[in-house]
Amino acid sequence: MINFLIPVLIVMTYFLVRKLQFEWRKTRIVASIEKISLGVIQPDIILPEVSIRYKYYYGEGVYFGTGYLLLQDFLFPYDYKAGFTQEGVPYITVGEKSFLTEEHIETFLMNQFELVSVFIDPVEPFQSELETIFTETIGVEELK
Repeated sequence: MINFLIPVLIVMTYFLVRKLQFEWRKTRIVASIEKISLGVIQPDIILPEVSIRYKYYYGEGVYFGTGYLLLQDFLFPYDYKAGFTQEGVPYITVGEKSFLTEEHIETFLMNQFELVSVFIDPVEPFQSELETIFTETIGVEELK
């Protein structure tokens, strides 16, 4: 039994050290949102999460990634209602405003926030992990 246990412990220790090393070398970076898609299950369910396609620059390259965030993260201070109309068109009602079609909903969500925070691996920057919405805005200011 001990002859079996020692190699198993060595292998498990190796994978644990490798996992910790991967977590320690992660870098947080800001990425811009390229596209937001509603999660829809036909015929009549809108999921509480959205699919996000984002773009970020690291080193000398441009990388793309995808991830999922909750719809509530975009609409945090408000209550919202999501569903389908009689014609099967998705809608979201936020406060007094109502948005029909996926294009209008996507535009509304992208106007709320345009940046996300992403964890990347500096050794393999194409492997990224979406963390959260970046609430600050980034702009260019003219120096005088």
